[in-house]
Amino acid sequence: MEGLCITDAVKQFGVTSKTLRYYERVGLLEAKRSGDNNYRYYDKPEEERIKQIMILRKMQISIKDIIRIYENEDMCAGDTEFVESVFAKCGYAATYVLGQELSKNKEMYKQTLMAYIDKGIPVIAWGSHPTAIVGVFVGYEEYGKTLLYITGNKNEPERISFEAALSDDPDRINENNMKATDFAAGLILPDGSGLQGGWVFVGDKVQTRPIADIYREALQGIHAIMTKKPDTFAYGPEALRAWAGAIETGWFENVKPDEFDGWGMHTNFICVLATNGSCIHNFLWRAKLLNPDMTYLDDIDKLYKRTADIWNNDNGNDLEALGGGFNVTLEALQNKEKRNKIAAKINEAADCMDEVVWILQKNL
Repeated sequence: MEGLCITDAVKQFGVTSKTLRYYERVGLLEAKRSGDNNYRYYDKPEEERIKQIMILRKMQISIKDIIRIYENEDMCAGDTEFVESVFAKCGYAATYVLGQELSKNKEMYKQTLMAYIDKGIPVIAWGSHPTAIVGVFVGYEEYGKTLLYITGNKNEPERISFEAALSDDPDRINENNMKATDFAAGLILPDGSGLQGGWVFVGDKVQTRPIADIYREALQGIHAIMTKKPDTFAYGPEALRAWAGAIETGWFENVKPDEFDGWGMHTNFICVLATNGSCIHNFLWRAKLLNPDMTYLDDIDKLYKRTADIWNNDNGNDLEALGGGFNVTLEALQNKEKRNKIAAKINEAADCMDEVVWILQKNL
């Protein structure tokens, strides 16, 4: 038996067996059965799920809302409509085929891929897992037995066998001297546990849309997302203030060192803050270039630049300097003086996003 028996799970996570069985009844967990003695146990993915549930419960999130969170996650993992809608907004038809479907009809999709490449149209490999790398298939050899793909900033294509490109077997990936996290198709989890993501076949241009309009709609989308107010999640300035509030009011005081998940509890939010503050500027520049009347984008650009400085460039008073950035420790989040300084900087970022929302509201 490979996994955690119920008794060990109770000891490790500090929950009762009754609670674990309740989580199973409501669909949050699924216990496996050992072939040797029919004992019930949790495999590695379920162990991680228990840990996540414990964190969410510590944050006083209800079971009903936790169920809703995982339902949304499952929908997103197989959401072909979202990917196809991105191309539709640009005026193109597109078909996003998930990895499971690709693996069931390998020969058909191999022929489809070769037909696209023969017409000079690359096939996009898109992975929904955070470690997956987006790439494009640009050629093939040996009648499709070997695929050529480009990923990242590389200028020359690399090779991978067609079978490895659709395999969930890590040994098959390793035959191509590749790590799962380097896999261009983005179909494999880092532990080789299953198919994720899929391939995008871009079709005909169905309408001509001015690029300026597409950028304008994208800006409207930013405003719509940042002002959302659902029951379960927080967006935009409210999300930043909820994050800062949890730190400032001492939420981390009850977190034990072995329970602290730096990425899940803090640094993934830092990653979002840093990415938004550092990477939006080219988008805003192009939007203004195409829409010269949008002079207010200069003010928005300055606000995002300020959030980047709050993260890592504020004369020794930024989050990284305060120990609340990617270098965060549980000690920093538990120390009252340190956490208050960290929370103050996050609240300052929230103030910047309030101004962004106000500018967009006024001008769009």
